[in-house]
Amino acid sequence: MSRKEFRVPVEGPLPLGAVLTAAMASVILGLSGALPAWILCLQAVAMLTTMILREKAMPWQSKALPFIVGSFGVGLLCLITYDGRILITVGIAAMLFQALLLLNARPRRTRFPLVGLALTQVLVGSILTTNVFYAIFVILFLLGTLWTLLLHTLQAEAFESGDPESAFRVATRGLITMTLASTLVTVLMAVPIFVVLPRMHTHLDHSGAGSGQGNQAGFSDRVRLGALGEIRSDPSIQMRIYVDEGPVPVRSEAYWRGMSFDHFDGWEWSVSPDGEISGFTYMPRHGYQLRSKTGGQAQSIVREPTIRGVVFTTEVTQLVGGGLNSLDMDGNESLFAPHTERAQITYSLRFDPQPSSSSLGTGATAVLPQDPQAKRYLQLPESPELSATLERLVAKITGDATSDADKARRIEGYLQTHGVYSNQPPALDEDLSISPIQGFLTDGLEAHCEYFATSMVLLARTANLPARLVNGFAGGRENSVGEFIEVAGSDAHSWVEIHFAKEGWVRFDPTPADQRLSAMPDMGLGRRLADTAGALKLWWFRHVIDFNSNTQMEMVEAGRIQVSDLYQFIRKRPQELEEGNRQPGFVPTVSLGLITMLLVAILSYKLYAKRIQDPIFINVHYVKALALLRRRGIRPQRTQTARDFLTVVQAGVPTQAAAVFERLTRSYEAERYGNRNSLTAGEELRELRDILKQ
Repeated sequence: MSRKEFRVPVEGPLPLGAVLTAAMASVILGLSGALPAWILCLQAVAMLTTMILREKAMPWQSKALPFIVGSFGVGLLCLITYDGRILITVGIAAMLFQALLLLNARPRRTRFPLVGLALTQVLVGSILTTNVFYAIFVILFLLGTLWTLLLHTLQAEAFESGDPESAFRVATRGLITMTLASTLVTVLMAVPIFVVLPRMHTHLDHSGAGSGQGNQAGFSDRVRLGALGEIRSDPSIQMRIYVDEGPVPVRSEAYWRGMSFDHFDGWEWSVSPDGEISGFTYMPRHGYQLRSKTGGQAQSIVREPTIRGVVFTTEVTQLVGGGLNSLDMDGNESLFAPHTERAQITYSLRFDPQPSSSSLGTGATAVLPQDPQAKRYLQLPESPELSATLERLVAKITGDATSDADKARRIEGYLQTHGVYSNQPPALDEDLSISPIQGFLTDGLEAHCEYFATSMVLLARTANLPARLVNGFAGGRENSVGEFIEVAGSDAHSWVEIHFAKEGWVRFDPTPADQRLSAMPDMGLGRRLADTAGALKLWWFRHVIDFNSNTQMEMVEAGRIQVSDLYQFIRKRPQELEEGNRQPGFVPTVSLGLITMLLVAILSYKLYAKRIQDPIFINVHYVKALALLRRRGIRPQRTQTARDFLTVVQAGVPTQAAAVFERLTRSYEAERYGNRNSLTAGEELRELRDILKQ
């Protein structure tokens, strides 16, 4: 619609549909969690004020100055709060300008500015949020938008025609039905458009302001002792894992590798700067090949926003697939997807089981890996006191060990059997002169996994076994509804890898397992509801938020196979019928389908017939006829009745047009005063339009 069609401003209270449109748009943007709380509070106050003053506006709401000042204030506020995230700034600006429009009670020629600002919030929210309720609020937004535009259009035409009283009687059941039907048609049309629309996978920021990635310091390139313990206090879900091929991992044997560290100074782990960063080449329809051999097990992982964009892997990963734009590996074989720190991503793994202490051969020999800087895996802190403690314990634990594998197992077993798991590690020395590991080894072996894993790395290196520390997740919990594994922040864990000649890096876990694994929650109603919510959220992300070009290609391939199968079936069908090899149920199924289509057609016709008889359409036709006459300079006076105006029209238009308008007037009067409907009003309007064009 052009602005020319809204020459007459519409007076009166703001339609409830407009308030609904604005509210749903703000809720959609608020779901992202990206906006400051005070912005949402301002919008809520504006909404509440609008509803309270909707019928009786204050004098200042009809003046331009407050809104001019407010507009300058919004612009200044956006400049002050801008932090480099343009999408969030656009969302804040749209929300605040919308609040001003809601409070503005001056007559309006159009509602498009309000709808445009609301649509801007919806678009920004679609990028920033992965909330499953997004679809529900979008449908409500569409409903409010269509109602607002339809109502304003009809009211504007009523004001144009000189009959402002009818402007507030257009909100009938017929208009509501038409709005609901239009919303449904819009949603149904959007589904195939969503499926076929070309898209580019870009990993936009879905994290919002509360992503929680700041709590994941255990996966940065420098980690102070105890940082992973902070993650364990976070119960939020960090990963969701589908087992695509192979057995579901036993909870005590389920590990997902994140960051690996090789240098420890007594208080902090870090990655040696000499380690090389290597990238991988993406192979279409496969992914990133890490090793030449293809693994026999597969998992799909949905990872929440994580510091540094760490890609968590399991066991000995050969292939990383999915929509990752790039993949890097550091010298300790930690994987990163650059620019995904603030994004929720999905990827797949193909792998083989990693050797562990239980599967390691008795006579296995530990050697340095083939790496120019491999001696970093034997580095020890420069602390004479700690070195003396380590040497004493190694001699005590591995004194009569017969092989490197035996030494490693004995160190692991010693820490497991003599240690006590606790979320309260030893207090740090105030002047940092004594390593906390010194206190842990000499004061009862009581702490959490970082202390156990760090101690084993140092003991193994003292025994000349090349070792490194690994931070990641272990355990997890099965979602009974979605049949996938949920890994929470409380599953954060540290363990050890030692390098052997034939086996490569072998996993050791010195933390007491029975105390490390958190207790499984009861499967009561609350747990079932939580599992249902988690499964719904994951389905929404995998099939809507993360729907990308790879998924489109998979759908095309599946469709091609279905068409091929149908073609083969059609080719073989005549021969099967001739041979009497009829498939049971084929004819009844086809018959049922035809009957269903016939019933749908009959029902649609009845609904259409009922629709065209609705009084709202007669009102609309008469109002549109008045608009046509107004363009010819013929307009009713406020004191004129419909019959009085008919006399004016008969004197100012051709006889044929006057006769048609007389029939429209009688239809209008019959509906308005006699509650009788006309089925010909639409045809009469078209006839009048054609005559006036001549």
